[in-house]
Amino acid sequence: MNKKKIVKTGFLLSFMFAGALTLSSSIPALNESVQAKELYGCNPDSDRISEVDSSAKFDEYLKLAKVKPSIYVSKAGKTLSINRDIAINRCLIVYGTPSDVVTEGRKANKIGENGEWLFLGYNENGIQYNNPEYPDISGGIDYIKTRNFIKYPWENQNLEANIKNSPTKPYALAPGTVTPTYRDPATDTTKSPAGELDRAYDRFYWDQCGTNCSLGKRGYFPQVNTALGVSLMGNNLQDYASVQLFPDDYAAGVFNLYRADKTADGTYYYFATLYLPPYKLFLQENRDLSIKINSITPSSVYEGSSYTVNYTVCNLGQISVKNPVINYGPDSSQSKSKIINTVIDEQECYTGNISEVAPTVSSDTNKTYYMTVNKDDSNPAKESDRTNNTATKPFKILDRTINGSVKIVSNTPTYPHSNENVDVTYKVCNIGNFEYRNATLSYGFTGQTASTKTIGLLAAGDCVTYTTTHKTPEVKDYTGPTTFKVNLKVDKDVDTSDNSDSKTITVRNPDMGVKVIVDNDSTDNTIGNVKVKVSNKMFTQTKENCGVTGSVSCYNPTGTSPGKFRIDVFDTKFTDDPSDDTHIMGIDPDFMPKFTLNHGEDYYFTIDRSKFLTYIQNKYPNTYQSIQFRVVAQLAHYTGEVDWEGNPLYTNNKDEGTLNYFPSRPNVGTFTECSSVNHSITNYFVTSGGVGPIKICAGHYPTYPSTTVESGMQAYHYALYRFFPEPIPKYTVTTPETSVKNPNHFSQIYKLPTSENADQLGDFDSMFFPNKTVNGYYQERGRYMPTGGTFNFEVYKKNKDNSKGQTIALGTISYNIPSTCYNNSVLDIDHQYGCDEVLFFLPNSDVASNKYAKPASYTNSKVKYPITNTKIPYLNPGKYTFEFKASENFRYYYQKNLIQNGYKWSNAMFR
Repeated sequence: MNKKKIVKTGFLLSFMFAGALTLSSSIPALNESVQAKELYGCNPDSDRISEVDSSAKFDEYLKLAKVKPSIYVSKAGKTLSINRDIAINRCLIVYGTPSDVVTEGRKANKIGENGEWLFLGYNENGIQYNNPEYPDISGGIDYIKTRNFIKYPWENQNLEANIKNSPTKPYALAPGTVTPTYRDPATDTTKSPAGELDRAYDRFYWDQCGTNCSLGKRGYFPQVNTALGVSLMGNNLQDYASVQLFPDDYAAGVFNLYRADKTADGTYYYFATLYLPPYKLFLQENRDLSIKINSITPSSVYEGSSYTVNYTVCNLGQISVKNPVINYGPDSSQSKSKIINTVIDEQECYTGNISEVAPTVSSDTNKTYYMTVNKDDSNPAKESDRTNNTATKPFKILDRTINGSVKIVSNTPTYPHSNENVDVTYKVCNIGNFEYRNATLSYGFTGQTASTKTIGLLAAGDCVTYTTTHKTPEVKDYTGPTTFKVNLKVDKDVDTSDNSDSKTITVRNPDMGVKVIVDNDSTDNTIGNVKVKVSNKMFTQTKENCGVTGSVSCYNPTGTSPGKFRIDVFDTKFTDDPSDDTHIMGIDPDFMPKFTLNHGEDYYFTIDRSKFLTYIQNKYPNTYQSIQFRVVAQLAHYTGEVDWEGNPLYTNNKDEGTLNYFPSRPNVGTFTECSSVNHSITNYFVTSGGVGPIKICAGHYPTYPSTTVESGMQAYHYALYRFFPEPIPKYTVTTPETSVKNPNHFSQIYKLPTSENADQLGDFDSMFFPNKTVNGYYQERGRYMPTGGTFNFEVYKKNKDNSKGQTIALGTISYNIPSTCYNNSVLDIDHQYGCDEVLFFLPNSDVASNKYAKPASYTNSKVKYPITNTKIPYLNPGKYTFEFKASENFRYYYQKNLIQNGYKWSNAMFR
């Protein structure tokens, strides 16, 4: 089978002029200074150039810029080094020279009328590097403003035909053919194609446009094109621009605009190539170090005691910095210095500590700690922003005198819920020998902004009690401990060990929940039982009716909330709109078993499958169509149910689930053939010696086809097909019936291993692990998930020599797996009919009286499908071959690692 996987692609088509183009004479001449400064923005000064004035320095600079010094280019058949002249004078990274570019189809290197080569060399991916100075069509300052450019040029058949006959013109590429690849390291995001195009500017108008067309940072693209009546910006520009290459770190991008002129001699097509500047200019990268003092611990230090200064140095620039230097000290002279022996990459930070000893003081003394990074502006040279190179932080050196203490006494209520007001009482005492004044009390839950209070005079041996009200934090569970802290700050306190206290307050979030659980492990290939689970997290006893004695009261502000537990069942008819469902049964709560639940207990109510089968037998007798049911369970609304944020929570008091019924496979007989996945993979599954994973079963009905004497019988073929992720997980496979004559032979049960839990790494043989964190853990794991497929079938006669004979039926079926079949908690597809398992009758019959009717008289030798009044007719005796070819579509499905020091996988999602 063919698997179509979603991948990113990028390629560059060269741009060339057809012989009919005569506007090159209007291209303005660019001298070297204009070329460097205006076209590229490249104008390194002598200090920057001195950083690469030797081979050793140049190589070191390449390492800091994370640029490869050379690459092997398969097209050229050799290893090419960076073109140092272009790197220094044009600030672009190019490998090799124009003479290294070999002819490749339309991509033949050539010299333009201004003496510039079409290609300078190769980029890092081995693709020819377009020269932004190769001649373009100009035609005046208002060229972009006034020309009637072709919208959606990639769909213009006349333009396409013209390009095929003009080997110097570039192909028109549709959006999405080439996609942006540059990821902003500060935000780890990629611009949209429209956002990238908004960075474009036309290099040929830069030095002569003047004030008449000053259009801001978008270059000289007009706000409104007079011929088109639209602005050539963003999404509008994307409708006209054929992007050959998007820019990267040091690589420029290009795109083309096309137009057509009608003359007496016919229609001529022209194009203009425009420049997308790179995100960095070699030797002119933005350079910016910053420093921050995170903390001084302790912030109030006793004389003669050690304290620690924690700081962070960040590289906010565009190039790595090796071994930066910091100056520091508890005074403005910053007499001490330290070399940070590491390389700090772009947008990365380094955090370290400095240890100091506080000097002796006669009284409490306020101090300021100073830190400066790159004080002499030498490493890196000429920072673009030096306002963040110095940081200060105040701290205090204490003289030891009096002694205070604080203690939390109680909290009311004892068990609050999230965002509920709690009264906390605590006692402040002076256990020293001297009075103290204006002590500061700060208090609150950890993670919240602390409140403060100033205490007046407190004599030695005295105590004072305070009660304050605080709103509890959100607890991301239905019960959990939170910490309340209180801190006392007293001037000249000789012992602060008892100046703080904390208490664990248990926050509870009461809730009732209901869940519909469909049992898919049926052994008779119909449907399993349905269970409804009721969970009590209310911290009190509940019953099925919130209004009965002994249970908590009902919450019904709108008058529509249910007061009792009830279940309803609907026939969905496979429509998307629930209003189309048919209500087929309601299970009255008065006739259901009563339940009483304590906190933490669950209750299960089972709906026996006989209720569904009885309905199907009466409503859909003698049918092979699939029936889908929707089961809705509703739970009473109990007073006090809240979510993690303390808001009323009743969304989970109602749940629903769908289940599919499909009758046993019809008269399978001896002509059913099943195929498993290949032998080497089947050995990879846990089957307990049973049948390996079955991929497809195919056969026909009836077992023996009719003859012409019987005027033909309505026979048909069928195929059962199963989708698997790629790579296939290490499923445990259970086969209900080993005999291929039994319809349940195909109905296997697949279970994932426990090693795929959210807190487990997973197996390398059955997942993709693209990259690692800085701590050595993998950042992502994933699989390719099937999204559907295309199935081609054909029925044809077999000649006596077993060669292919006359075709009597053929057709194509497209099947898309519903989005509801993907489980966002695991890398798997739901194992149920209509998700990983599908059944095709080829062809289908209609559902009325013609279903069992014999076929009409046939005179044609070949039948095409679909048809509506019969199944495949067997027109004469003999053997027929049924071919079923599948082509599956896949899409990448992955989970992110939510922590950096272990494994906690996120919900699965498509990319």
